[in-house]
Amino acid sequence: MKLTDTQMVVLSAASQREDGSILPLPASIKGGAAAKVTGALLRKGLIAEAPRRNGAPIGETNYAITAEGAHAINVEPAECPHLADTAARAPDSGEDAQPVPQPRRKAKKAATGRDGPTGPHASRAGTKQALMIEMLRRSEGATVEQIMEATG
Repeated sequence: MKLTDTQMVVLSAASQREDGSILPLPASIKGGAAAKVTGALLRKGLIAEAPRRNGAPIGETNYAITAEGAHAINVEPAECPHLADTAARAPDSGEDAQPVPQPRRKAKKAATGRDGPTGPHASRAGTKQALMIEMLRRSEGATVEQIMEATG
């Protein structure tokens, strides 16, 4: 599963907290960005709603890392002090409840260029950007000095 750097930071911090909470978020994540990262982690099942933290404002929803979240950052769930319980249970039977269907979303239209559809990672061959990406994808990676030398 591919995660953004921000998602990795949030999950890593949560994995080290006693209650597994993602709160407080890093100071650099504010407003819409906080909602976006939280929503993405929820959709992927990497965090789940957890009990409100002591001293947290009333109405503030708390989220904690799940076992799936721990696996996504290569941490064994046993190493996390607390994981959110994501097993949905039916109230009477103890059987697993059926998952709640998620609302359907409109598909994004593909960007098209003169030569047809282009993805978000499309770059022209022979450019400095393409060279830099190729260098960074190597198994040994690339240093800033190597990139500077190669791109002039």
